[in-house]
Order: sequence, then structure tokens, then C-alpha cells
Amino acid sequence: MVKLFGHSKVVHDVAKKRAKDYLRAEGELLAALIDVDLDRTYEKLRISHLTPYCVRVLRISEPIAETLVRVERKSHDVPELAKAVMNETISLSNAKVIASVITPQNKDEWLGKASLLPKSKLERVVAKSSGVETIPFSLSLPVEDHDDFKRAREVLMNMKSRVFSREE
Repeated sequence: MVKLFGHSKVVHDVAKKRAKDYLRAEGELLAALIDVDLDRTYEKLRISHLTPYCVRVLRISEPIAETLVRVERKSHDVPELAKAVMNETISLSNAKVIASVITPQNKDEWLGKASLLPKSKLERVVAKSSGVETIPFSLSLPVEDHDDFKRAREVLMNMKSRVFSREE
């Protein structure tokens, strides 16, 4: 292993600490969103859904908000999913990947895979297990229809309890 000295070591140590803080904060934010959803705090602020609350009020980017909400919602059925993110056993991105296939019955299997596999490999394992093959295509929408499309996608994901790619 290469040893760092002087300024490079200091910079590296700061980056490692910030990464650790980030992962801890990710789990803490997920825990807070579980509470917000259970309390339906967003409705008290006249916001219809959790994702817009995350984007507008918490100022989280939309892709991250969608990931957090997806994992948060699945955690109602499988609380161990949120716990694994909170204790940093699995990453938030891997939690999102398995959210479409994890159930109370198979949670140990999927949490194990999510803790061991990199995201790209985990995505292939999830796709294979669901038997779904996709064909890439592109869709062009007028700018004014984009928000409606994203909202419809979010509603469909919640109804089907799985994540749909933009292509699907």
C-alpha cells in the first residue's frame, strides 16, 4: 500500500472523514424521512407527496430524492432495508436496486447480495431474478410535459412497488 505524507495525507484524511460523515448522514436522512412520511408532514405544508417535499423544502436533488423515497417506502414493508442503510451495511444506491425485489421473506438473501456486490453486478442479478428484459429506446417530451411524466412514473413505481427506469 502506498503511504501518503504531508499535505497529501492531510487532504486524504479529510476526504475519508467527509465520506464517512456523508454515509452516516445518508442513513440519518432516511430515518428522518421515514418519520416525515409516517407523520405526513409534507401534507401539513400543503405538499401532496414526499418527493416534492424533499426537492422543494429539503432542497435535495430530484434523483437523490427519488432514491430516498423509494427506499423509504419499501422500508415500510421491509424495515431491515432502512436499518441496513442506517448502519452502513449497504449503500443507499444498492438499497434502491433491491427495492423492487426484496420482501419480508427474502430479505436476508437480498440484503446479503446488496452488501457484497457492486451496484452494476447487483443490477444484473436483480434483472435476472425478475425475468425482465428491456429494450433501450428514447422518448422526447415537450418541456412542459416533463413534470407530468416524472409524477406518473413515481405513482406507477409506488403502485407496482418497484423501480422503473426512465426507459420503462
